[in-house]
Amino acid sequence: MKTERANYLPHWMDIDSYIMPRTSRFFVTDKSKGNLRNSKINDNTATMALRALRSGMMSGITNPARPWIQMRTVDPDLNKWHGTRVYLDIVRDAMVEIFLKSNLYTTLPTTYSNQGGYGTDCFSMEEDDESVIRFYPWPIGSYMIAADHRLSIDTAYREFQMTAIQMVRKFGEKVVSQRVRDAYNRSDYQTWFTVLHALEPNPDYVPGGLDPRNNPYRSIYWEQGSRDEEYLRESGYNSKPFIASRGDVLG
Repeated sequence: MKTERANYLPHWMDIDSYIMPRTSRFFVTDKSKGNLRNSKINDNTATMALRALRSGMMSGITNPARPWIQMRTVDPDLNKWHGTRVYLDIVRDAMVEIFLKSNLYTTLPTTYSNQGGYGTDCFSMEEDDESVIRFYPWPIGSYMIAADHRLSIDTAYREFQMTAIQMVRKFGEKVVSQRVRDAYNRSDYQTWFTVLHALEPNPDYVPGGLDPRNNPYRSIYWEQGSRDEEYLRESGYNSKPFIASRGDVLG
């Protein structure tokens, strides 16, 4: 997947340099850098056009100030029943309220910018104890996606960095490697470590199984340099836990 993505990196790097600085992570160490990155922009017409596109998409498609979701059943006759419409409206209102409490409306502008600028975008969705759901945008260059036989994206891998305290809080002190524990115990909380994350269809899926690892989709976190099957977390989902979009699909 990295080899296939390599063909696009030079094009994305040019877009990043001349139109969208600070939106990429082409190297795993590209994080929170305050160095000058917009020195190649001599004409900001494309940058301003991209901002207009992002704002237009937000206000025209997913405006949080109005109900932009409508729900219907697949049976048109069932939609005629008053009880069905009332139920679907209740579900829609609950979804809208959850979206407002989550970070969806700060994730979508980034999504629209990436779609317009790079032609590709990906973000994941996780259950959250505080806001029910939470969305995690993936910067261009930090992930790879792959399609199934129907040319639908079903696999996503990413490579990123987390601090020692982030890893301990997310995965638990007993699961992380000894070097992460050492950094955490000596209060070097901001020491960075490379983590890899795989989201893909589960070849060992067992219908009706109670173990989350047997769900249709599997999620695996592991630390770079760890031994085989020495995972930070292995879990699963009943449906695809990420959204990957492409501007145009050919072949």
